[in-house]
Amino acid sequence: MSEGVLIALITAVGSLLGGIIGQFIAASATVKAAEIKESIKPEASSKNKKTFSWGGVVAGTALGAVVTLILLFLSGSIPLKNTEAISGTWVGTAKSGDFEYDAKFIIGKSCRVGSVCGTFEFTAISCSGTFTISKIEGNLYRINENDMTSGCITTPTIQNYFQLLPDGTLLYVYETNGYPESRAILYKTK
Repeated sequence: MSEGVLIALITAVGSLLGGIIGQFIAASATVKAAEIKESIKPEASSKNKKTFSWGGVVAGTALGAVVTLILLFLSGSIPLKNTEAISGTWVGTAKSGDFEYDAKFIIGKSCRVGSVCGTFEFTAISCSGTFTISKIEGNLYRINENDMTSGCITTPTIQNYFQLLPDGTLLYVYETNGYPESRAILYKTK
């Protein structure tokens, strides 16, 4: 199931639950208010007389929105962090086995998960392209490389990520089937 379909389903369920709960709460409050206003004692039969209330619809929608946001956060669809901490131009030397090559990444300031966030360039192997952030886990930014030139390895990646290190550098890791892992410590230049 795609992430978009999952978000739509969670949104629909959250809205539906919020609407039902909100309508029930508002209807119960309306009946209670009428009972107090009329100074009558609550009777068992009055509990079954629930009236429609636009207040219930509004309250239900608000409650549904809260439930939806909680479900989206728990599913990992809403990151609490953005890419500001790693934005800028980063350069370093990548190593893959005995082979070393220059690496350059330009990372946008306010990228969102699933959107194109920047560019990469490995000049020694004529490989460049764009990348998206697929998931943010603390200081770990999982990425997917896209629009790659002909010099790039095109086998499926096992893992591909940036990790912001305590000293302010950025670790880049690229693992793919059939090739040695590539790692680079990147330094911010801009």
